[in-house]
Amino acid sequence: AVMGDILRVHYVGKLAADEKVVDTSFKTGSVPQKVILGSKSMANFPACWEPGLQGICKGERRIVGCPAAMAFGREGNPPFVPPHADLYYSFSLEDL
Repeated sequence: AVMGDILRVHYVGKLAADEKVVDTSFKTGSVPQKVILGSKSMANFPACWEPGLQGICKGERRIVGCPAAMAFGREGNPPFVPPHADLYYSFSLEDL
């Protein structure tokens, strides 16, 4: 995948500290999340997503580390993500 590509990914986001699930595409009826690399819409996702998804191929599964500074930072994302929390995301590219 390169900038400008439209991706449809399933994902599971977990806290790095205890592996508690904080977000997942599977909660929405198993509909993959639509992501357009390099677009303004990427601002709706943690900053680690864009570099983490570059180069992914259809059918590939990938784990991306997401330090707090590229996730939700000092504010966190209450009530699921505490302040200064490192995350990781497991991605599966369903379509490109």
